[in-house]
Amino acid sequence: MKVLNTLNPPPRTVRLLMLNYTLASTLCQPIYLCYDNSSFVLCVKQAGKVTCLAKVATKLPVRRKAMSRYSWKEQYLYWEQLAARRPATYRLHLRMWMALGTFFPLLFAIALVVLAVLLSVGISYIAWRIFVTYPLLMRFAEYIVVVPVSIVMALLYGTKQIVQSLFAPQLPPPNGVLLTRADAPRLFRILDQMCQRMDAYPIEEVVIVPDIDAAVAPWTAQTTFRRVRYSLILGLPLLDILSPDQMRAVIAHELAHLMRSSDERGLSAKARRLYHFWVRMIEIAEEQEEGAFVAPVILRFYNWFLPHFHPLAQVAERQHEQHADRIAAAVGTPKALAETLILLGLAGRWLDQVFWNRILEEELYRVINPFDNLRQSWEQHYPSARFQRWLGLQLLETEDPDDVHPSLRSRLRALGYLPVQTDPLTPAKPELPPRPSETAAEFLLGDSRASISQALFAFWRENVLPRWHESLQQIKEARGRLVVLEGKTHLTDEEIAERLMLTTIYRSREQAIAYAQSVLQSYPQHAAAHYALGGLLIDDQPEQAIPLLERTMQLDESYTLLACELLAGYWAGQGEMDRAERYRRQAQQYYQKVSEAIYERTEISPDDPLEPADITPAQAVALRRYLWQYAQIRAAYLARKVVKQYTDKPLYVLALRFRRNAFTQQEANLLEQIAQNLPVSPPLSKDNVVVLALVHRFASLTKRLQSISRATLFER
Repeated sequence: MKVLNTLNPPPRTVRLLMLNYTLASTLCQPIYLCYDNSSFVLCVKQAGKVTCLAKVATKLPVRRKAMSRYSWKEQYLYWEQLAARRPATYRLHLRMWMALGTFFPLLFAIALVVLAVLLSVGISYIAWRIFVTYPLLMRFAEYIVVVPVSIVMALLYGTKQIVQSLFAPQLPPPNGVLLTRADAPRLFRILDQMCQRMDAYPIEEVVIVPDIDAAVAPWTAQTTFRRVRYSLILGLPLLDILSPDQMRAVIAHELAHLMRSSDERGLSAKARRLYHFWVRMIEIAEEQEEGAFVAPVILRFYNWFLPHFHPLAQVAERQHEQHADRIAAAVGTPKALAETLILLGLAGRWLDQVFWNRILEEELYRVINPFDNLRQSWEQHYPSARFQRWLGLQLLETEDPDDVHPSLRSRLRALGYLPVQTDPLTPAKPELPPRPSETAAEFLLGDSRASISQALFAFWRENVLPRWHESLQQIKEARGRLVVLEGKTHLTDEEIAERLMLTTIYRSREQAIAYAQSVLQSYPQHAAAHYALGGLLIDDQPEQAIPLLERTMQLDESYTLLACELLAGYWAGQGEMDRAERYRRQAQQYYQKVSEAIYERTEISPDDPLEPADITPAQAVALRRYLWQYAQIRAAYLARKVVKQYTDKPLYVLALRFRRNAFTQQEANLLEQIAQNLPVSPPLSKDNVVVLALVHRFASLTKRLQSISRATLFER
C-alpha cells in the first residue's frame, strides 16, 4: 500500500512499488519496479533483501533540481558535440563555470570574514560604551563578551574550513596492503622510470587490494600545509591475470592522469576536484541544515550550479580518459592496451559471478587462502564459450553519459583492435586474449607474492568478509529451502520455479539440466524451465538453447530482459552484430515500456485522467464502513487512474478529505494507519491502491472526483 504523504515529501531512497513481475534471472522471483526521484530501478527481493538489478537513468549522487531547458543527458550530448567541433570554445565555457564555482565559496568566505570583523568592532565599541557608562559592570566583562566572541570565532573557523576544503582538502589514504620498495623493487623501479619518462608526479606508495582494480589515488598527510601525494592502487587478481606488458599498459594509463605537461589533465582534474568539493560542501550543509544560516545559501547555489556544471565536467573527464588511452598506447603497444581493456571486464565478471560465489557458497575461505589459488582457478575457466559470450556483451555496451570511461567498443575501435569483416558471409568473430606464459605478479612481485597474498587475505577477512555476513546467512537459508523443496512431492508453479533457480545455483550443472528437462516433460509451457535450460545450454549447445530462450519470451514477457541478454551476448560473441543488435533493441523497447509503467504508477498529479473504479457494491460498502469510523474524515472517494502500460494491472486512487484543512503530522499518521488496515479484495490489493489527502496541490481534485460516477464513497 502506497501512501502519498503531502506533509513530508517521499524520501529520496528507493520506494518499492506495487507491480509483481517474473524476473528471468531469478526464475519467477518477484520483481519490483522502483523509482527514486532521479532514476528508474528494477529490483528483486529475496529473503527480505532488495537487490538492484538495473537502472534506466542515473543522475547526480545527491539532490539535483530539474533543469528547465535541457535534461541532463541533453546537456551532456550538447557539450560533447561542442567539445568535438570547437574544443577551444568548450574549454572556455568549462573555465568560466569553474571560475564561478570557485569564486562563489571564496566570496562567501570573504563575506564571513567581513562579518566577523564588523561583529568584533561592533562588540568592542558596545562593550567600551557599556563599561564607560556603567563602571560597576567591569566585574561581568568576561561574561558579557564571551558569547559575541564565540560567534566571531565560529565565523572565522567556518571561513578557514571553506578555504581549506577548496584549496587543501583532507584526502584519506587508500585502504589495502601497503607495498614497500623492499617488497617489490622491480615494480618501483619501473614506476620511477615511467614517471620520469612521462613527466608525471611521482608515485610514493603502492597499495594492493583484493579487487580487479587499478587507479591513482591522491591523499594528504595530517599536517597544516597539506601536500598532495599519490598512491597507485593495484588489484592482486589483476596482477595474477595480466602479462607484464599488459600491466605496463595499465600503469601507463594511470600515470597519464598525473602528467604535469598535459593541459587536458590539469583542466579535467581541476573540474573533478571542484565537483567533489561541492559534493562535500552539500553533505556538510545538509548535516547542518537545521539551525545553520550557512546551509540555505550553500544549498540554493548548489541546486542551480551543479546540474549545469556536472555534464560539462563529465565531458572533460571522458576526454581525459581517451587522452590517457592514447598515452598508454604510445608508451606500450595498442595491442597490449586493447587486450588489457578486454580482460578487465571479463575478469571482473568472472570474479563476481564464479570465483567469489564458489568461495562463499562452499565456505572455502575457512580452510584455504583464496588469493593463493586465484590464478589456477582462472586458468581452469579461461578461455571458454562463456567468456566469448561475456566479450560479446561488453562489445554491445553503448556510451553511458554517467560513466567517464568510453564504451569498450569505442576504445577498441580507437586502438584499431576490432576485427574487420572482409567476407560478408563470414562474421568477424572477436578473439579472446591468450593466457600469458608469465604473469605480472610473477614478474613484478617475485617471491614476495606469497607474503603479499597472506597479508591481503588478512585484510580481506577483517574488512570485506564482515560485509558479507548477510549474504552468507542467505546462502544457508537458500540451501535449507532447496532441501525442503526437494523433499516435496507436489509443487506449485512458483515452487517449481524457485527449485529451478536454487538447483541451478547450488547443484551441479548436470543435475540442473536433468531437473529442467524433467519439468519440461511434465509442464511443456513452463517459462521458468525454458529459461533455466536455455541459460544452462547457451554456451555449449546454442542450437538447442536459442529456441528455448525464444519460447521463454513468448510464454512470459517479463523474461525479455535477461533472455535477450543471453541471446545478444551469444551472437555478439560470434561476430553476428546485426542479430545481437536486434535482441538489444528488443530489450530496450521492453525496458522503456516498463519505465513508462513505473512513471505512471509512481507519479500522481491532480491532472491525471481518472475513471470509475471497477469494484462491486459489496466492496464499496466495506470500504465505506471502514472509513466511516474515522471521525476526522469528511469525505472519501475512490477512482481508477487511466494508465497506458499494463492496463491489466490497474491503479486505484483513494482520496480522503479531512475536517481540518491543515495537514499536520497527526493527519499523516492517520493516513498511514488507514493504508495499512484497509480492507481489500480483488481487484483491489494493498499493492495497487494509492492513498492521498485532498490538501495542498490535490485540493483541486475534489470536484473532479465528485463528477465521476460511483467515485464518492461518502460525504458528511
